[in-house]
Amino acid sequence: MIDPKQSPSYRADDFKLSAKIIEEIDAYFLPTLDKFNYPNPKVLVVFSGGVAVGKSTLSSKIARELNGLVIETDAIKKCIQSNIDSNLDSRTLGKYSWAYSMDLYSRICKISPNGLVVRDSVIDWYFDRIIPKFKIQGFELFVVNFDVSKKKREELIRARGEDKPTTTIDRMVEMIDENLYHQSRFLNAYQPNVTLGEDNLFDHEIVIDNLRAKIDSLV
Repeated sequence: MIDPKQSPSYRADDFKLSAKIIEEIDAYFLPTLDKFNYPNPKVLVVFSGGVAVGKSTLSSKIARELNGLVIETDAIKKCIQSNIDSNLDSRTLGKYSWAYSMDLYSRICKISPNGLVVRDSVIDWYFDRIIPKFKIQGFELFVVNFDVSKKKREELIRARGEDKPTTTIDRMVEMIDENLYHQSRFLNAYQPNVTLGEDNLFDHEIVIDNLRAKIDSLV
């Protein structure tokens, strides 16, 4: 078993950004957020499962059909690279994006009326630090679980055919075992609202229907 705090890829909270840098990132990143000013009840949508399972496609569908506010970790990294410091190594860039994300999560309801926040990233590794940031602001939780085998995960990753700007195909494959472990940690703590398996992995209408019902129950 992997101790999450001993994992080489597990990020600590000891890195902080100055208020000035946070303001600078805000100035570039927040205007890129579609649906930022759309009013919605407070529901945090999180994804449990590996990469290449359709999280971004599903996030876009939630934004399009339910006016969700999508916050994507990779988009934050790209924004920092393009506008703040293009010379950051990947580890430091990760620290910057993590510190900014955690600050943004803690104040999101103060700066946007859109409570339907879709975190377009895997929740499993840091759920115990991220979810409380939203809970304290009164958010309900909506969990989408991707139940995919190790073999299928590798197939999906390699089928992408190209590296991402912030990581490589080989690195994503190397991380599968750790991702599976952290997913089990998360699922021991939280029940999914919807589970998508290998037979219906991209049947996103199930998610939309259940999420719409959740939103309607809060209006």
